[in-house]
Amino acid sequence: MKKLTHNLLWHYVVDTLVATLLAVAVYWYFEFWELAVLVWLLVVAGSLRDSISTYFGLRRNPEYRKDVKDKD
Repeated sequence: MKKLTHNLLWHYVVDTLVATLLAVAVYWYFEFWELAVLVWLLVVAGSLRDSISTYFGLRRNPEYRKDVKDKD
């Protein structure tokens, strides 16, 4: 389970960096900081929702839990 948590957190950090770069590009192109913040929040919220649903979906899966116990 630690590997899953570490993997999801790493993906969330990368998604946050991508969201920041995208927000900077939007601000640079349109020069509206409100739009840049909205883009950043949408990307981060979507990433967080995907990470949470993946984490809890795998935790409820009995085959995944059995596989993790065998490897740990």
